[in-house]
Amino acid sequence: MVGGISIWGVALGCIIGWGAFVMPGTTFLKTAGPVGTTHAICAAAVGMCIVAANYIYLASQLPGKGGAYIYSAKILGQDHAFLAIWSLLMAYISLLWANTTAVALFLRYLCGDLFHFGFHYTFANYEIYFGEILVTIVIQIVFAVLVYFGKKVLTVLQILLAAVLFVAVCILAVGVFRTYGFSMMTTPPFVSEKSHWLQQMDVFMLAPWMFVGFESAMYLMGTVKMKYTSIYGALVSAIFCGMLIYIFLTLIGASHVPGGYSNWTEYIGVLDYYTGMEHVPVLYNAYAAMGEPGLTLVVIAIMAALFTSIVGFYKAGMRALEQMSDGGVGGTWLKKERNGVPYVALMIMLALSFWVPFLGRTAIQWNVDVATVSVSITYEYVAICAFLQARKSHNILHQILGICGMLLSVLYFVVILIPNLFMKDMLGSESYFILSIWCILGILLYWFVFRLDTQNRFGKSTVMWMMLLFLLFLSANMWMRLRMANKFEQRFGKNHVVDELLIQNNIMQMVLVIFALIVLFSLFAIILQREKSMDKKIIQAEEHNRAKTEFLSHVSHDIRTPMNAIVGYSAMAMDEIGNEEKVREYIKNIQISSGYLLTLLNNVLEMSRIESGRLEIHNALASIKTILEEIESILQVHLKAKKLTMYTDYQYPFAEYLYLDCLRVNQILMNLCTNAIKYTPEGGEIRMMLEQTQGPIKDGKEYVRCIFSVKDTGIGMAPEFVSKIYEAFERAETEEVSKIQGTGLGMAITKRIVDAFGGEIKLKTRQGIGTQFDVILDFEPVPEEYIRQIKDSHRKVTPTDGQFYGKRVLVADDMETNRKILMAMLRRMGIVAEEATNGIETGQLVKAHEAGYYDAILMDIHMPKMDGYEATSYIRSFEDAGKARVPIVAVTADAFHRDIQKAMQHGMDAHISKPIDYQNIIQVLKKVFEGDNNGEET
Repeated sequence: MVGGISIWGVALGCIIGWGAFVMPGTTFLKTAGPVGTTHAICAAAVGMCIVAANYIYLASQLPGKGGAYIYSAKILGQDHAFLAIWSLLMAYISLLWANTTAVALFLRYLCGDLFHFGFHYTFANYEIYFGEILVTIVIQIVFAVLVYFGKKVLTVLQILLAAVLFVAVCILAVGVFRTYGFSMMTTPPFVSEKSHWLQQMDVFMLAPWMFVGFESAMYLMGTVKMKYTSIYGALVSAIFCGMLIYIFLTLIGASHVPGGYSNWTEYIGVLDYYTGMEHVPVLYNAYAAMGEPGLTLVVIAIMAALFTSIVGFYKAGMRALEQMSDGGVGGTWLKKERNGVPYVALMIMLALSFWVPFLGRTAIQWNVDVATVSVSITYEYVAICAFLQARKSHNILHQILGICGMLLSVLYFVVILIPNLFMKDMLGSESYFILSIWCILGILLYWFVFRLDTQNRFGKSTVMWMMLLFLLFLSANMWMRLRMANKFEQRFGKNHVVDELLIQNNIMQMVLVIFALIVLFSLFAIILQREKSMDKKIIQAEEHNRAKTEFLSHVSHDIRTPMNAIVGYSAMAMDEIGNEEKVREYIKNIQISSGYLLTLLNNVLEMSRIESGRLEIHNALASIKTILEEIESILQVHLKAKKLTMYTDYQYPFAEYLYLDCLRVNQILMNLCTNAIKYTPEGGEIRMMLEQTQGPIKDGKEYVRCIFSVKDTGIGMAPEFVSKIYEAFERAETEEVSKIQGTGLGMAITKRIVDAFGGEIKLKTRQGIGTQFDVILDFEPVPEEYIRQIKDSHRKVTPTDGQFYGKRVLVADDMETNRKILMAMLRRMGIVAEEATNGIETGQLVKAHEAGYYDAILMDIHMPKMDGYEATSYIRSFEDAGKARVPIVAVTADAFHRDIQKAMQHGMDAHISKPIDYQNIIQVLKKVFEGDNNGEET
């Protein structure tokens, strides 16, 4: 495990490299002077603290391994993660090259031409010698071996050398300032070519280059056990120490000048004419102020900086490659480890660096310029991820920091990449060319990875492609513009008008290209979205078909179970005709099995109807108290069979009578209660509760909110099943559930009915403890004057002695069994029953007898020759009004509300659904005989 000091050492070691000692003379002082550079570096450090805050916030929200790749992959997807790590990897490799080749350059300043042996040549105006190439390659190999074999020792060395670096620079600053004071630094404090604000902006824009590498400490996140505030403190401390080192070295460079110069501006202007220590103001002034001890301190500081930065960027590059492998970029071989080191990734870093010494320092500087652009892309991704995560967590502070990080990264990217926005030609033509090559390599690598992606992780973002192609077109465009400008200048001299014209043309080209890219990728995104939508529909259809196949298998089993019981008990009853007790027992079991079979068929039909979009809610006057009492009464048989106790916990509600759909409310509560009975072991408890509160106001009426709760002490549900409980045909796949009969439709039906009411259903469950469902529905209360009507509709009706005697009813049904059952029920009531087998026969019998001969007709709908609707229309067409107005009751298995309405539309007076309930037929016939028909079942 590592601590805060390790994070500090790794971060500071990567921040400070060779560039910190040469940039004061070559860039900082030339650009903004000592005071302007100090201000800009302080501001840049604040900006990097914001970037660090975004990193640490993501680490706290997404524990485990850290880094831009992992955070981008988790929040934005693998496509964006690829661009984030590809950008950062280029910065790491470029700075590794810069620091390894700096060793030979440093030796050139100290030792002159000691290593100028063997062949030599010039590339980009830089003299390259075989001796220096050899030194660089040896350095690369030595450090690679150290990283491979010295994992534990290197961590300690990084910390010690980072501390040595900081202390050495501080001592140098004290020694030089004591010798020369501060007067030279402020004469002048800024350069004179442009405004102070723009000078400081120029240096501020180099912040990504100055501080890149501090984020490499994030790769330690999986091994750190510290508070995230402490980790952030270590990173801020490293950034602050890096800021001081840059400021001290800049001020040291401006503190003194060789003889013959009046101020630092004159000295800095002729640096290119010097070849020894005078070419590096920090080296020269340290030696001039402190002599040999000062030079020794500078050498120690530079060697410490080179050691920590080379080791740091080797490690950072390895871990970046390792994370790319984890994300599917490259094979698993990239992360093969020995001695705890991903040695394949290490060898790739070494192989990528071997050829660099042959290009010289000038070419390396081109890469370093590009690194400033590329790392700003990574910081942008980190800021976006931090903002999105903070918005998800409702963290205002980190949303603000995320936005600040995004704005900073865009500023770094745009100002450096686009010339003449704030500064003129920050990048050279060669840097734009290298950026173009980097984009092309990134596109090729992505294409290769995309082709090998078997897990469908890539290819989901068109935005990433637009960014990469935009960067490619922009860099290629700028490269061609600068080459044309350079060629024109060489031939005709400097011409500002031509420069401005070229820039304007480039901008116009880029606007057109961007517009075309946006249109093309918008079309591509639409096509991709359609394909995704189609794929999703295909997957859903396949899953639905699979579920239906499984459902049919379950239904087949569930149908056979009660059918087997019905057939078996029927046969047993036939064998025990003389034993009344046994026959009653068998008939009771037949009734139970037939009841279950009926429920099964009703659920299948109901689900089919719901899925076809034919679910309707028909509110009418009803008593909630009556509904609950009836449900409790119906369930008593099932409760006693399982030795369960049911409690009803509801006060007589302040609004007992409401406008509601009795059938649907009953269906909801029955489904919940029967589920509770099914999945509660013997001896358990079930509670049915009702709570009423004030509901919303709709159409000027104040509704009543009813909260129905069904709670049990059953087996409960697993969390993974809870998310699927309302899906059709779904059942928990457990041994306990598999032993219980069910279709997996009850809760799907319940949810859809609740949705049709515009209500809400909530679930609380815990395995082994129990389950509670809460259904929230809003109903319109019933005015007092209509309450009597609902009381009458729910009053139980029984035929009094002789009430139906003398009545004659014609039973029309093509099924003999149905006719016999109906006629037996009618005769039990004292009614004279006659029969007809189809619609034609029914019409003929009515026509053949005088008016009033039949008091009612019980008419089946589905009959041969002439169905029930046609027969009714035929009878209603009789000229004899007495015959034509004979009451006709539909008796059919078509039991839905639309079927009742259809029967009424064809002239029928009432509706009874099959299977026929004895109590129900009494109630309907009484109304029919009394002439009080409203067409509804009671």
